[in-house]
Order: sequence, then C-alpha cells, then structure tokens
Amino acid sequence: MATVVERIAAIHRLREIQTEWDTLWYRTPNASPFQHSAWLLPWWDTFGSGEVFSFAVRSDGELVGLGLFFLHTWNDRRQVTFLGNGVSDHLDILGNEAGILEEIGNHKDAWDTCDLQDLPPESPLLRAQIPDSLLSEVCPQHTCSAAPLPDTVEAFRAGLPHGLKRNLRRYASQLKAAGSVSFETADESNYQSFIDALFALHQSRWAIKNGKGMLEGSSMERFHRRAAENLWKQGLVRLHGLRLSGTLIAVVYAFVHRQRAYCYLGGFDPAFSKFSPGALIMAYVIEQAIREGVSVLDFLRGEESYKADWGARKSLTSRLLMWHEA
Repeated sequence: MATVVERIAAIHRLREIQTEWDTLWYRTPNASPFQHSAWLLPWWDTFGSGEVFSFAVRSDGELVGLGLFFLHTWNDRRQVTFLGNGVSDHLDILGNEAGILEEIGNHKDAWDTCDLQDLPPESPLLRAQIPDSLLSEVCPQHTCSAAPLPDTVEAFRAGLPHGLKRNLRRYASQLKAAGSVSFETADESNYQSFIDALFALHQSRWAIKNGKGMLEGSSMERFHRRAAENLWKQGLVRLHGLRLSGTLIAVVYAFVHRQRAYCYLGGFDPAFSKFSPGALIMAYVIEQAIREGVSVLDFLRGEESYKADWGARKSLTSRLLMWHEA
C-alpha cells in the first residue's frame, strides 16, 4: 500500500475533510470526544491563533491517521500544539501515527518547540520513534481518574461504601422534605433549558468561592454552547439534572462514547449545598451510564477527593516535548 503524509496548513482544508475525519474518529478505538470535529472546529473558531499545522496520513487514498496541531507564538517561540489545548482533558492523534512525527521533524524550520499535552497512557505518540533530528522529553502531567462500573445498577448500589450509601439516603430524605425531588436526562424538548441551567448553576457556585470556574468569559461560554450543540447532534452528549419542585438545582454535562462516559462539567445551586446535590446527581449519572452499557466512568483530570468515593482509580496524562538545535 502507498502511504502518504499530507501537511494541512489551513482550517478550510480541515473542514473539507470533516466527513473523513469523523469516520476516522469512529474507527479509532480510544478516541475521545475531545478529538471530534464537533469539538475542535468550534475550538479553533473561538480560540485558534497562528496557523493550522496538521498532518493527514493516507493509505491508498484512505484517511488512516490525523495529527491535529497548530503553530503559534508562545513565550516568543514558535510552538506546535494540539488543537483543543486548554479545554480538552485528553488529546492525541487519531488512527495511525505512521509518519506524523517524522513530518513534524521535516518541517522543523517552521517551529522551535513542539509541546503535545494531555496524552493518555495508551497514546501511540508515547511509543513512537522520535526522529533523529529532534530532541525530546516525556513528562508526567495531569492526574486523571476513572471508575470501573459493574454490569447492573443493583450491583452498583450494593457495592457502594457504607458511609456513602448512608449519606445518599440521608441527603435524599432531607431534600424530599423541602419539596418534590426528581431526576431527569435531557432530550430534544428541554436540551436548551438544561444548557442554560448548567451555565447559571456552574457560575453561581464558583461566584460563592470567588473563583472563575471553567465557563468564565463570553468566549468560553460561546465555545461550550456551540461544541455542546454539535456533540449533542452526534448523540454524544448527556445532560443530567436534579429538580426540586420542578426547578433544576444541579446539572451534569457528560459525554458517552462506546462503553465510556466522561463527566466533563457540573453545577449546582449553592443554596442547597447542605443536601449535597453533587453527590445525589452523581449517583444518578452513574446509574444512567450503567443502563446504557457503560463500563468506565471517566472523571477526567483533577484530584478532587470525591472521585475516590465512587471507586475512581488514578492515572497520569503525559506531555511530549520536542525541540531541535538551532
């Protein structure tokens, strides 16, 4: 088979191959939603700078690999970085790596450093041959965690730690005394109201902490609204809510692909924090994931202690740095 690596230097070219890109995404076993065009094209439209510096691997004309990078100035140096950097918890190439690092090396006159972040442990880039013309270092980066899930909701409930099980019963009982309680997963009829509630709840919670949260700023909100809508149309988004007397007081924004669910973002009304709505909604999120046949709940990056309560196990992402002598 004839294998060719094509350099893609303009965003319009990525848009032209979007159908092939998405087909490759679905064929790549460990692909995450953060590599889908529905996520990365809005990212570029919102945050992109410099120029696209991506590479497509074709075998007899078929797209079999895709490295989605851009070239920009960072700290007065020309740097190659993944599209999606900063808001994506897992980034990687799609499909076959063959030739992508070599082509980056072949174009080293265009860049000074190559900083590929948020690589999962199974990334082919961590096992790839670094071109002889480049120097490199792999560094541990972010702590992530994921919990294996049992096959049934009954097994999940039975396996909860005694203290957590007791607290969930107590919180639910106390909340029911304050009004009618219901859990719900968004559908086409109420998707927009769930998204609006997610933004409002997330921001109000972080305002109490005098922090920025993940949705600070109009650009961030614009990106997330567009990316969420795009991924929703692909059937990859789940919006789970907890209602008290009909009002959403907690929302979790998650993705589901194959047998993995990703808990990306949540928010709850701080006025009800004494009822631990975060724990109550998380139990519902996990049960819904199990009903969908999900076997792993990915809590993504961050070392929050609550994740261990649900059986999450820690892992590390990596950062591949490459540079060359001037």
